[in-house]
This record gives sequence, structure tokens and C-alpha cells, in this order.
Amino acid sequence: MSLRSAINNNSTHATVAAIIILCLALGFIAWWQAGHAQTRIQATYFYDLGADELFIDDPDRFPPIDAPSGQTGVRAHVFACGPCPPRDALLGNSWQEIEASTDAFVGYFERFTDEAREVLLGRSAGDEQDNYAV
Repeated sequence: MSLRSAINNNSTHATVAAIIILCLALGFIAWWQAGHAQTRIQATYFYDLGADELFIDDPDRFPPIDAPSGQTGVRAHVFACGPCPPRDALLGNSWQEIEASTDAFVGYFERFTDEAREVLLGRSAGDEQDNYAV
């Protein structure tokens, strides 16, 4: 007897088996998504060009921003080879001090032109989507 004829002769059992497999697949997908939920970025590194030091601020702000010193602040992209150093080891230090005292380094600074910043600010004001980490 072939598989097709066995399924046709036992259609109730085949239907129940298909429903069980479908439920297991949906359950696995739900379990996978729950374990890999995206989390909101709470803070982003910025660099105070006036005070020459790293600080943190809201990730939804588009540089240049007002830094704590009253000067310009730009986004700082900090990288590390190996485990990330504690935040206290980075904040308030210049990029040279960070490179000298930790395994981290400031890869680059980011700032937008005034025109690009206005476009981004206009787009984010009407955007319902949040900023999430990957």
C-alpha cells in the first residue's frame, strides 16, 4: 500500500496529524520569537567637541546636538576588540584616553548636514516606528 492510499484510507488520522504538526510549528515559531525579542536602545554614545569627552544621550537625537559643555556634540561609534569595557571607563574621557586605557576605540564620529537633519527630524516626528537594536 502506498503512502497516498494510506492517507486516503485514514483521512481522519492524517488530518489530526497535520493539525498537530502545524500547532507544533507555530509553537516553535512563537517560542523562537519570544527568546529573540528586540530590545530598545536606551542610550547612545556622543562626543562633546568642546570638552573633548564622551557622554551618553538619547539614541533618537540626530547630531549635531548640544553637548553638556554647551558646544557641539556628535555621535561617537565606539568599538571594542573583545568584551566591552564598563561604561564608567569610557564616559568623560577623550577618544585618546579611551584607546590608551581600554580595548575600546572610537571608530568614527557622525554628524548630519543641516538639510539632512531637518529631513530626519521631520520624518521621525510622524514615524510611529521605534528605534530598535538588532
